[in-house]
Amino acid sequence: MIYVIGSGPAGTACAHRLVQNGLKVVMLDAGVELEQEKEKIIKDLQETNEEQWDSNLVNKIKGEMDAKATDGPLKLSYGSDYPYKEVQDHMPITSRGVLCRPSFAKGGLSSVWGASVMPYSKKDIESWPISISELAPYYKEVLKFMKIACFEDDLAAKFPLYTEDHDTFTHSRQAELLLEVFKKNKKKLNDNGIIFGNSRLAVKFSSSNSDKNKKRCTYLGMCLYGCPYKLIYSTADTLEELKKCNNFKYISNVIVDKIVEKDNKSLIIAHDKTTNESIKFIGNKTFLACGTISSTRIMLASMNSYDMPLTIKDSQHFFFPCLMYKYAGDVTKERLHTLCQLNIEIDDKKIDNHDIHLQIYTYLDLYESALKKMMGPFYNIFKVPLKFILGRIILIKGYLHSDSSSRVSIMLIKKPGKEKDEVILEKIENPVTDKKVKRIAMKLFKNQFLLRLIPMISFLKISKPGGGNHYGGSFPMSNKPKMFESDRLGRPFGFKNLHIVDASIFPSIAAQTITLTIMANACRIADNYDKK
Repeated sequence: MIYVIGSGPAGTACAHRLVQNGLKVVMLDAGVELEQEKEKIIKDLQETNEEQWDSNLVNKIKGEMDAKATDGPLKLSYGSDYPYKEVQDHMPITSRGVLCRPSFAKGGLSSVWGASVMPYSKKDIESWPISISELAPYYKEVLKFMKIACFEDDLAAKFPLYTEDHDTFTHSRQAELLLEVFKKNKKKLNDNGIIFGNSRLAVKFSSSNSDKNKKRCTYLGMCLYGCPYKLIYSTADTLEELKKCNNFKYISNVIVDKIVEKDNKSLIIAHDKTTNESIKFIGNKTFLACGTISSTRIMLASMNSYDMPLTIKDSQHFFFPCLMYKYAGDVTKERLHTLCQLNIEIDDKKIDNHDIHLQIYTYLDLYESALKKMMGPFYNIFKVPLKFILGRIILIKGYLHSDSSSRVSIMLIKKPGKEKDEVILEKIENPVTDKKVKRIAMKLFKNQFLLRLIPMISFLKISKPGGGNHYGGSFPMSNKPKMFESDRLGRPFGFKNLHIVDASIFPSIAAQTITLTIMANACRIADNYDKK
């Protein structure tokens, strides 16, 4: 029997490939789901004309997000924090100066992600024991079941689309204005190391004949809170398709504690999430895909390595608003999607030896909420002129390569009198990070005339390590693995039948979005696990 642990991007992609290859697979998962009350609201909205939607119900699935939060608002799913629930009950975590949010949700963090997908480039994985040519076929395989919306543009030369079967989407008015300017100044921007293009989103903007609800995106502007028509991809969608296969079985409410290899088998020691009773599974092969924090915790317990700090690499996340030169009209009434609209890649050796990835977000109603909180009773007085500001404000979210980012120390400890082991996460400061981020903002400021936007540098915020959810590398792949490393098929040193398939095995973390590469690498390992 083959076991896959975890239903997030890595676990689902791995299981999908194994099942496609005709193997019998059992997936073990914590499987926390959205509350039934929220599911009912979503169903009611889907079955009602949008013009007749009850605003109270809409507000319930929007929830409350703090737009002024230091590290950015906690991203909820349909107004619920279920993606992060029950973690502390089964995996106590103490965080010091970091912001890592593991998930026990069905679908993992894909239940709450921003749906942006970009592959890594050849340059990004030069230090890896595998090449981009080995990953390329699996990027294509993933994009067969995870459909994306994108455009052929200048970014494709460095970051191929890896699919011809893709959708497109309608840009917001702000994004259209920016694209027009960027294209006009393309040569000068490129000469300055600034390459731009469209976002790539795992969203079904238009329905296909196979879609049950036959719904198309109506650009409601609710993407950030959760699409009422569930058009944003989650690996839970693929999981439901896998459940229809005879050679696949899904078992939820399972929390894995450790994995022991015995008699050429994997003994999975776990407990039931609801009853806390101990349970065991024995398999020929086990694929560990719980996300970096959970997988590292399981591995440290499996190796009996307590009080042994390991390092997690992070792609540092930062963000700041910008003011466009040109007013885009009353964007508060515009029909638009509120996910990433445009991407910018910066290649400037004076700032960083690695590419810098920037995402442009246009109008979000959270901007208006932030202004209301900031201005209090004076908001209504300035409401009309503030619309002119909202028609110019955009948000840039950026990411650095892990070499230029702070890191996270992770350690597992036994606490006297406590039933559960505790995970300790601590920040490892990188002294160059803040300087690099400020140089990026200044580079955009110096190029503001070409970009037709002014970075508001005084509002620049750098998240704590882990804040962007792009991290991994605690058991990095190596051609000659040693203790706390893995081989090129994700087998940790000292293990034969266990393969880690999530970002825990990435030797470095690129600035580009991480999910597509996690899924492609998990597929690669699933396809080649029995090869030397």
